[in-house]
Amino acid sequence: MISLFTLQALLLALSILLILAQMKFIRSSKAHLLFAIFCASIAFLMVKQLSATIITPFHYLIGIGASATCNAFWLLSRVLFRRRNALEIQHIAVALAIALMVALNQGYHFLQGIEFISPSPDNFVSYMLGEFTLLLSSCILALTFWEGVRNFKKDTAEGKGQRIFFLLVFSSALIGSKIAEGLTASSPQTLEFCIAAIIVFVMINTQILLVWKYSANRFFSRFYPAANMPPTMPPNTLEQSEGPFVEVQSLSPLARQIHDLLIGESLFLQENLKVCDIAQKLGCSEHAISHAIRNDLGANNFNQFINQLRISYSQKLLADPNNKRKSILTISFDSGFASIGPFTRAFKALTGMTPSEYRNAQSGNNSGQNA
Repeated sequence: MISLFTLQALLLALSILLILAQMKFIRSSKAHLLFAIFCASIAFLMVKQLSATIITPFHYLIGIGASATCNAFWLLSRVLFRRRNALEIQHIAVALAIALMVALNQGYHFLQGIEFISPSPDNFVSYMLGEFTLLLSSCILALTFWEGVRNFKKDTAEGKGQRIFFLLVFSSALIGSKIAEGLTASSPQTLEFCIAAIIVFVMINTQILLVWKYSANRFFSRFYPAANMPPTMPPNTLEQSEGPFVEVQSLSPLARQIHDLLIGESLFLQENLKVCDIAQKLGCSEHAISHAIRNDLGANNFNQFINQLRISYSQKLLADPNNKRKSILTISFDSGFASIGPFTRAFKALTGMTPSEYRNAQSGNNSGQNA
C-alpha cells in the first residue's frame, strides 16, 4: 500500500497536470477556468501538507492558496448545469466570502505559530472562524448537490446522464468522507490518506465530465460521423419550426455536426453563445463554422442562425396555452436571450410582431378553434 506522502505527492502532480489540461480552454470556457482554480487550490493544499513538518508554521501561508475548494466546485456546478445566470456578482461574492474565511483561519494559525498571538485552546476568534467556515462550507456543499438536481426533468437525455454521473461522484465523495471520519477518528494520518484518495476520485471524474460535456462530440464525430444525430429528429429534414428549412442529407459533415450540437442538444438556448464555443466543441476554426452556416444552413451569419432558432422556440412557448401565465421576460430567458430588449427586437424582425402581439394573435386563434 502506498504511503500518505506518496499519495499526496501524486495528488499534487495530478493537480498540476489537470491545470495544464485546462489551459487550452480557459479563455472560452468558464467551466474549465473554475476547474483549473479548483485544481490549483488542491495543489496548494498538498504543498501545505507535504511541507508541514519542514517549514512549520509557514506552511499555513501556503494554505491560504487552498481557499477555492468547495466554493469553486459550487461555482463549477452552476456553470455545468445552468443555461443562464450561472455566475453573477452575488454568487462570486459568496465564494469569495468562504475563501476569505479560509484565508483568515490559515493566517490566524500562522500568527499563533510565530507566537504573535498566544495559542489558547479556548480562543474565541479561532473557534468562530472555524465554525463559520464549516457552516458556509456545508451550505455550499448542499447547494452544489442541488445544482445537479434542479431542472433535471427539463434536461436532454445526455444532460440527464451527465447530471446523474455528477451526483453519483459528488454523493460518493461526501458519503465516503463522512464514513472515513467515523472510522479513522483515532488515526489522523489514515483520515488524511482517505481524504486524499477521495479528492483524486473527484478530480479524475470531474475531468471526465468536462470531456463528456464539452469535447465528446468532437472526439466521436471523427470516428462515427452519425453518432451524434438526435434520434428524435426527422431523418430527411430539419423541422421548419427550428429554423430555416434545409435537407439534412444535403448538409456537409461539419454542418451536420453544427446542427446536431445546436438543435439536437438544444445548445442554441445557452445564453451568450458564441462562434468560439461551437468551434471549441467541434475542434475546428471559427471561420469554418461561419462558412458552414452561410453555405449549408441558410443564414447570413452565426448570430442570425441562433436568433432564428431561439425565436422559433419562443413562438412555441408563446403559442402554448400552458405558458399563458409566463411573462414575456421569462419567455425570453427560456429562449436563450440574456435580456428582453434583444429578444423583442429579434422577434419583431423575424415575425413582424412583438412577442405580446404574437401571443395575443395565437390566443385568438385558439379561442376560435375551440369555439
